[in-house]
Amino acid sequence: MNERYQNLLRDSDEFLFLNGGCHVFALALEKQFHYPLVLIRENGKQNVPHVFCRSGEFAVDVMGFTIEQDILKAKKWLPHDQFSAEIIKPSELKKYYVYTCRPGLYADDLFMSEAGLRAEKRIADYIRFYDGTCKCQIRPHPFLKKTTNAEIDNILSTQN
Repeated sequence: MNERYQNLLRDSDEFLFLNGGCHVFALALEKQFHYPLVLIRENGKQNVPHVFCRSGEFAVDVMGFTIEQDILKAKKWLPHDQFSAEIIKPSELKKYYVYTCRPGLYADDLFMSEAGLRAEKRIADYIRFYDGTCKCQIRPHPFLKKTTNAEIDNILSTQN
């Protein structure tokens, strides 16, 4: 397993699932609640800065329910600009999988397994923030702070 992803597994759930494991968390949400998966992709490229689930006007990720447009605006992922937000089936997500540290979604079997167990536990521990009972965030979403140009460059170079 790539060292970057080994280190992610040693960090908090929030850091793991917002900095390289978002696809694993989104897949766990989709499996349990049947929410549609949404892939944020740089147009014409393999770059995937985030994957989450959608419930109405909300994006559902490790932080719980957040207004989707708020995240897209804050991270400058607005469709029709440089990025697109696409509903995607779990099987279609696999075409973005990578097994080395390059643009795409890291899919090493051990990483996917360990991150998947963490996702399932997080969902069980905070179920009301994911099942729609409490359509709010567990705490303020880190993505809602203004994205700097340096962060945009970092997002595109390290990828989720």
